[in-house]
Amino acid sequence: MMTTSDINNVDVMQDPQVSNLDGQNVQPPPATKMCKRNWNRKRGLTVASEESQQPADSDVLGSGSSEDTAPCSKRLKVESKEGLAHSQCESPVSLDSEVMQVKMGEAENSIQEVPKPEVLVDEVTKDGVLTEEHINAHLLSLLSTAAPMHCSNYDRVCQFCASGGLLFAATPLYCSNCGGRIKERANYYSTPTEHGAKYCFCSRCYNNTRSGDISLGDIKVSKATLAKKKNDEEIEEPWVRCGRCEGWQHQICALYNGKRDSDEYVCFKCLLKEMEFGEHKPKNVGFCAKDLPTSTLSDHIEKRLIRCLEQERRKRRSKDKGNESSEVLGVEGLVVREVLSVGKTVKVKQQYLDLFPEQSYPAEFPYKSKVILMFQKIDGVDVCIFGMYVQEFGSECSYPNKGCVYISYLDSVKYFRPAEARAVTGEALRTFVYHEVLIGYLEFCKKQGFVTAYIWACPPSKEEDYILYCHPPMQKTPLPVKLRKWYQSMIKKASNEGIVVGTTNLYDRYFIPSSTGECHSKVTAARLPHFDGDYWSNAAEDLIKEIGKEEETKIRKRTLEAMGHTNASDGSTKDILLMQKLGDAILTNRENFMVVDLQYVCIRCNEAILSGEHWSCSQCKNFHLCEKCHSLCGGKNMHMTVDMEQHVLSRVIVLLEDYELPDTKDREVILNNGLFEERTSFLNFCVKNHYQFDTLRQAKYSSLMILHHLSDLTALTSAEKNKTCSSIGHKVADQSWIYQ
Repeated sequence: MMTTSDINNVDVMQDPQVSNLDGQNVQPPPATKMCKRNWNRKRGLTVASEESQQPADSDVLGSGSSEDTAPCSKRLKVESKEGLAHSQCESPVSLDSEVMQVKMGEAENSIQEVPKPEVLVDEVTKDGVLTEEHINAHLLSLLSTAAPMHCSNYDRVCQFCASGGLLFAATPLYCSNCGGRIKERANYYSTPTEHGAKYCFCSRCYNNTRSGDISLGDIKVSKATLAKKKNDEEIEEPWVRCGRCEGWQHQICALYNGKRDSDEYVCFKCLLKEMEFGEHKPKNVGFCAKDLPTSTLSDHIEKRLIRCLEQERRKRRSKDKGNESSEVLGVEGLVVREVLSVGKTVKVKQQYLDLFPEQSYPAEFPYKSKVILMFQKIDGVDVCIFGMYVQEFGSECSYPNKGCVYISYLDSVKYFRPAEARAVTGEALRTFVYHEVLIGYLEFCKKQGFVTAYIWACPPSKEEDYILYCHPPMQKTPLPVKLRKWYQSMIKKASNEGIVVGTTNLYDRYFIPSSTGECHSKVTAARLPHFDGDYWSNAAEDLIKEIGKEEETKIRKRTLEAMGHTNASDGSTKDILLMQKLGDAILTNRENFMVVDLQYVCIRCNEAILSGEHWSCSQCKNFHLCEKCHSLCGGKNMHMTVDMEQHVLSRVIVLLEDYELPDTKDREVILNNGLFEERTSFLNFCVKNHYQFDTLRQAKYSSLMILHHLSDLTALTSAEKNKTCSSIGHKVADQSWIYQ
């Protein structure tokens, strides 16, 4: 073991380089929602059946429950393994502390100096410091957690987890041509690093290319420039040395933040001894989840969640009354924050616009992209256990997207506490919590005047991640049918509360003509909403290309009538064929494409009925008439069906009570940053910096580092806003906000 005097002449390596999002041109390996498609000459595009899906190791609701995660489209994935090389620091090392990182195959002679690390007393109680109880709980959890991958031929042992060298998860590497993941220890071919953009090709794509170039769209990569490599790189976790006892610990075990800590590093064991004798005064230097700025949305979800948990606990306590041996565990330390809310635009491809030459179909749809995270304090450390990406198309957007919400990605890791607790209904308590977050979001959208929410129940492929990088091995991804039931259970709860007024699926809503006597709607792609990254928009573009290659097809009169058309003009032929093929593609799994109605919609004018009176038919699904259209129809209390039957209309009064004005425009912009703006960028950021969630120790550390980066972005946002506001003479009430 080195002595303090030895350190004077020793340089050490810093922890892994934290890359900026606008750094080198490396593309990420994240999953995107994807239905596996088989092209068939007779039926066109088809979606793989649920039985063909294999469970993946990722949490949607944990093993045994379908939590939430999401999708995968064909991607051009390039991951530079050379880009993972660690930066080297030139600051002189402290005499009292030492930080070391070892890469497999490298000796300790490749070391450089690092800044003097600081006492790690992190962001964790209401006072912002770690308590003795928290430290002991954290150390105990390290010993009880099975170590991941061990590094051989290394003698150092961590004082906290009693493990030697530990390896990070293998960096995902994807073929730039087929999009498939290159297996560990398999050969692949890569462009030289100095060429800028990094392209990797699996052996199959390389060997199947007979010409001298591999084509990637408009880009051609010469096979002669490709170097043969093996996907076997191993990177070991960095170490840190205590300045008091000179013991070594993994930086992850020590929760050591090399981006922030600059003073003497004191390990937890020395810290406990000093706290025992009253010699140590904890210092608040951390950034908690509670320090993130709040918003009206996050406040609404969090307050509702806390209220519902209190009510649920009272029910459990009442149910277990008289059973002295039973302890009713509560849920503590939950924090919900909206960490992104920025304006974006979905652009419609020209071939899609060409389907409607006589209609002014919008060329783009503006929307608000939002990210919601939930943290739970575990052993005094905030751990990110849940994340959600949503798209909101407000009242300023054109039809068919106007008033729509798309829940695009949802992800979680199975570290919720209490882990095995169950709600009074018998469901897992974590399921109850995740459901309440979603219900709270839908309730907020309803109060804002949003009309419809869309959900695609699509679990990720095996070894793929949606938001959080590397899920726990014990956490199983549900099959689509199980995930769908999980969502349906949530929707049923929301329906019982009056938040959801109706539910159907994409096929029944848009691929079956609506005929209720007075009102008719034909099947046309002009009614389909367009979302960023959704299945049907991408599938439609592929099908349009396929239809364009086919010879002119004469559509049968029977098919026209079935789809609500009277005749097939030149402009509508492709539209009809597209809807026919797309309908065939989603028919088998149509229940996975959920359409949730938050407001009643008039079947005649297609406007949301937000207040006042409307008339509904209890026998016809989704038949509602607003007050204006009811008057235009003669004010009758009966309506005629397509079968010439008369049904009675019932008068309904809509009360908004505490609802806000039905204007979906959101005036708050929170943390307009590059960290979460693109899901793939955030996931790639975590991959490059090894911010993993596959063990609790890594989830704690990764969450700590993500919060650290968010704290920097919050400070930058506040500084920019203060500068802007002071220049126009406005007083800023809360420095964490930007107002539009």
